[in-house]
Amino acid sequence: MTIIVHHLNNSRSQRILWLLEELGEPYDVRRYERDRKTMRAPAALRAVQKAIGGLMAGAAATDAFIAAMLAHSLIEPIDISLAFDDGETLRLDGLYTVSLDALSELPDAAVMGLFRAGHLQPAFALAGSLHHVALMARRRNARLTQIG
Repeated sequence: MTIIVHHLNNSRSQRILWLLEELGEPYDVRRYERDRKTMRAPAALRAVQKAIGGLMAGAAATDAFIAAMLAHSLIEPIDISLAFDDGETLRLDGLYTVSLDALSELPDAAVMGLFRAGHLQPAFALAGSLHHVALMARRRNARLTQIG
């Protein structure tokens, strides 16, 4: 995976570029120029910063959810392999989901604890989202049929 650095000229992000160079890590740079009069970042970079801020705001809740799922041994690995009508194949490794079988075997008190902590709904949403992968593959195949 390549790191994307959103770099504003004359900013501390220069340090990140130096570090990546020293480590020999691959990266892509999205360059932004400061406004010459105000020296402020452009609106496009402020939008990126806002989006990243939103992701970071949910990081603690995500960590708590993962910890709760791990504490009850509800996380299981999944491998997804897709074959498309154009002959292309796609394999997604290193993914995890919530085991509904393991969840159904939990004692009632544990399930209530997950519910009260707000973890039950995202657990079902995560497990339920897997059927969307096949749906997206079918939609891609339908587009391939229209194009071809």
